Amino acid sequence: VYSSAGALRVEPENAMEYGGKYVFLDGDPRFQITLDGKQVTSLDIRAHVTPLDYPEQEELLDQLFRVREQAAKEQRRLQEQIEAQRTEHEATLAESQAAHEAALAESQAAHEAAMAESRAAHEAAMAESQAAHEAAMAAHQNLLEQVERGHQAALEKQQEEYERKAASQKRAHVEKIQQYDAEMQQLKATVEDLGNHYQMAISQRDDLTKQLETAKYEYSVISNAFYWKITAPLRRLTDLLKMPFRGNRHAQLVRKGIRCLRQNGVGYTWQKLKSYKRKQTPYQTEEPIYTAQELESQRSDQEEQTIKFSVIVPLYNTQESFLREMIDSVVQQTYKNWELCLADGSDSDHSYVEQICKAYSQRDGRILYQRLEKNAGISENTNACAAMASGDYIGLLDHDDLLMPNALYANFQAIKQTDADVLYSDEDHLSVQGTHISPFFKPDWSPDLLYGQMYICHFLVFRRALFLELGGFRSQFDGSQDYDLMLRLSEKTERICHIPRILYSWRDSENSTALNADAKPYSHTAGKAALDEHLKRKYGPDAHAEDSQYTFVYDARFGMTKTPKVSIIIPMKDKWEMTAECIESIVQKSTYENYEIIVLDNRSEEEETKNWFERITRQEQRVSVVLADMEFNWSKLNNFGMKHATGDVYVFLNNDTLIISPDWLERLTENACREEIGVVGGLLLYPDNTIQHAGVVVGMGGWADHVFKGMQPIHSVGPYVSPVISRNALAVTGACMAVSRRTIE
Repeated sequence: VYSSAGALRVEPENAMEYGGKYVFLDGDPRFQITLDGKQVTSLDIRAHVTPLDYPEQEELLDQLFRVREQAAKEQRRLQEQIEAQRTEHEATLAESQAAHEAALAESQAAHEAAMAESRAAHEAAMAESQAAHEAAMAAHQNLLEQVERGHQAALEKQQEEYERKAASQKRAHVEKIQQYDAEMQQLKATVEDLGNHYQMAISQRDDLTKQLETAKYEYSVISNAFYWKITAPLRRLTDLLKMPFRGNRHAQLVRKGIRCLRQNGVGYTWQKLKSYKRKQTPYQTEEPIYTAQELESQRSDQEEQTIKFSVIVPLYNTQESFLREMIDSVVQQTYKNWELCLADGSDSDHSYVEQICKAYSQRDGRILYQRLEKNAGISENTNACAAMASGDYIGLLDHDDLLMPNALYANFQAIKQTDADVLYSDEDHLSVQGTHISPFFKPDWSPDLLYGQMYICHFLVFRRALFLELGGFRSQFDGSQDYDLMLRLSEKTERICHIPRILYSWRDSENSTALNADAKPYSHTAGKAALDEHLKRKYGPDAHAEDSQYTFVYDARFGMTKTPKVSIIIPMKDKWEMTAECIESIVQKSTYENYEIIVLDNRSEEEETKNWFERITRQEQRVSVVLADMEFNWSKLNNFGMKHATGDVYVFLNNDTLIISPDWLERLTENACREEIGVVGGLLLYPDNTIQHAGVVVGMGGWADHVFKGMQPIHSVGPYVSPVISRNALAVTGACMAVSRRTIE
């Protein structure tokens, strides 16, 4: 309560204090305001009102009021008892006094007559009466004190009981509130997750609707065109001629080649054709994948096999021969501590799947089989397999693929050496003719390559406890469920091990993405959604996934909440025309605008160069020339250039480069600003459009060299990763290298 004379004291009349607040007994709160003799002309009364939102609070306060009321009643009853005893005592005392006075009056005469001779006796009687009276008064006082002590003890006991119950109920109430808060946070997260999926679905629906409307319009225009109508007989004849080739694998390859030729031209199509021919050719490695002696040595290894592997395989209408080969590849493992978990979602037309699996299970108790009530999709079917598992690690195997006989043994040895949570190996393909082709030799753990494509693929092995912690596969990402799982695994652990050996054969078939990337178009969309979720979880809402021009290849964008200033540092000595072309390409093509260019003049001698320095600094305000009077040393020059730079990101650039991609600075900058990244390099091309730099590999040529050097910048998978997908490298060239100021400092 505030007044014209300052704050005033306030005492509530019909409330009790609880938890630092006043709780009123009814809806009519009443206060007593003390003016303390102040001259008050105005009052300002403010109150913070807390409603009783929870039924538990109301019940607690009701009980509080009942206990308080009972205590007040008991106190009033004891007070009334004391008052009654006091009144009775006073009445008795008055009656005794009256009787005494009457006796005195009656015997006054005799008493006065006999006063002299009976004074001693009278005084003795008076003394005795006084003593008795004092004794009665003392007894009465003791009674009053006993009653008061009993009353006080009862009140204290009731208060203690009330406080104990109130504390217990408060703890229970707080625990319930905490539980409600946890459940609310979980619900909010679930709702947000569902909302993101809903928004993505809406966006995809809108895109598809627009595409459908465009297609309808184009179809309407074409179908109503004059030439379309008059060529109808010719089209029907063409369809009849195509019928014998439909479903023919070679015809499909021809159509695919024609489409590639239209979209990418002759050069690109020729390179792809050579790549495809190479993939279809049986391969040989410098060392065999395994030898009979090696397998025999593994089988006779006396080391205790303490790690149990659960190989899980969801089955669906599996071809009989493929099914038997897959199971045999597990049974023939040199490592023996395993179990094979088979969950069968096949339809009634493929009942032989169940018969074959049960026959294997009867012969080998490590083979577990479960018939599913329905085919719930790849994720739920695989989760059903995982529910059967009891091993320390889970390995993923497709129902028509094969494991090399040393696959589990190699994983066992790798786990012993690294204590890895996640493991993956190299792989090859099994052609339709049953030939081992298209080996894929993968790099060690490369998170940025994973953002571009699911390069991990097969044979993927992970700790079962980690899988259960993540909640298994998620059905909204069917088709790319293993990609979603791998992204989530990478958020939980950094102990990811690559086994550089081919341990898995992926069977080619018309309905498999191993042979035909377009066989499951929904898988690409699911993979993009999984990557988008992961990027937002790890890097924030501005990060997102975009499509690339290739199926199952994505473009991870990390987003920048602001546009940091970039300092482009270019050392040079004369040959000003080359540097001029470089700067002109930067200025004309770059879409990123917050940059400066620092040209380091490393002892140029030609007069034309010095004249160009004056012209370029007048024409371009973002260009400055700094004299670097020192012997040429790349590191020393660029360290000197950084001292004159004002940017948050440095880009070291050779003066013999030309910019190709307009968003080159955005790409370099958003990656350089990531906390886990050291330096960032670009894909550099020679003038003949072959690769000059796509990362540095240590060991090539005895020291180090540029991997993919001299090759065409064409997307391909195998025998190594594609040269045109972003990935992690041990080093990059200094010809075009970005690093953040924070990192280098």
